Amino acid sequence: MQVAREREHGALMIDTALPIVLREMRHADEGWVKRSWAGAMRHSPWSRGIPDEIYWPSQYLTISQILAQASTIVAVNPHDTDHLYASCTFGVPIAGESVLHWVEVKAEYRQLGIASALLLAAFGGSRPIYLTQPSDWTSRHQALLAKHGVVPSPYVLLGTHTTERDNGRAQVA
Repeated sequence: MQVAREREHGALMIDTALPIVLREMRHADEGWVKRSWAGAMRHSPWSRGIPDEIYWPSQYLTISQILAQASTIVAVNPHDTDHLYASCTFGVPIAGESVLHWVEVKAEYRQLGIASALLLAAFGGSRPIYLTQPSDWTSRHQALLAKHGVVPSPYVLLGTHTTERDNGRAQVA
């Protein structure tokens, strides 16, 4: 269970298997956020056949536009808040639905509760959470997505997302 311990300078100390501080993304963090996001998305089945000269600049532009409209929080070392462990980019709820664009935890810090802490900080108990950037990882971890109430839906970015309960009538985005 994650427990918030203190708030200092806009950062929130969270108890996980590895002590972390959550704070807003700074300009200096953007490079890692963009590189890790674009690199992971490169392995998605939909992007494998896209030529590099199209994929990389287009994906970076997409990520930049999402970052400009969304919020990003990062998990960092409590003793060195420039040492990033993970990031979570999320949007303002659309029609009452939670929107997650990307969550990334560095490989050496996975399975320590960091992603869970980021989702809790971003969304509280609100579920479902619609993920706009499903990746290869997404297809391999369906049970973990279900556990956290995360539903892949790139349609949110296009404004064409609907749910079965809408029968295709109402759009979330």
